[in-house]
Amino acid sequence: MQPGRGRAVFGECLVPPNGPWLRKAIMEQNIDGKISMVKKPPPKLKLVKPSPANVIAPPRRLGEHGTNLWNTIQDEYGVRDTGGKEILMQACAALDRAEEMAAEIDRDGPVISIKGVPREHPCLKGELANRAFCVRCLQKLGLNFEAVKNVGRPPGWSPN
Repeated sequence: MQPGRGRAVFGECLVPPNGPWLRKAIMEQNIDGKISMVKKPPPKLKLVKPSPANVIAPPRRLGEHGTNLWNTIQDEYGVRDTGGKEILMQACAALDRAEEMAAEIDRDGPVISIKGVPREHPCLKGELANRAFCVRCLQKLGLNFEAVKNVGRPPGWSPN
């Protein structure tokens, strides 16, 4: 190492101390005395499945859409308290009802004829009310607040 320069000299190559590539590789010396870079083998990773003890089942039976919402919320937020689970259960049940009504509206059309007079489908208001209830329940749980941008400095920023 040359004094005052902060660099080590290996043969013809100047090596900066703590260089980023130095952390990724191990330096080895060959029989000839030359220094070569040998990459570390990648770590062996193992897929870990969630244990059944960590999965929270809904307190009552839900339909397909409600179960998907329940599982997604539990995976991301892990609602554990009794009140929170009941609010989430009501939101999931409302989503199931809204989807059932949406299927009826898709089948019959948004406008139906009653006594020869065209009217909006009776399930339109119910579907909207159930979806609004579901969203209000999720807001009560505080699940509508999420970081809008990444925490920390923006990429490319340097303190000059």
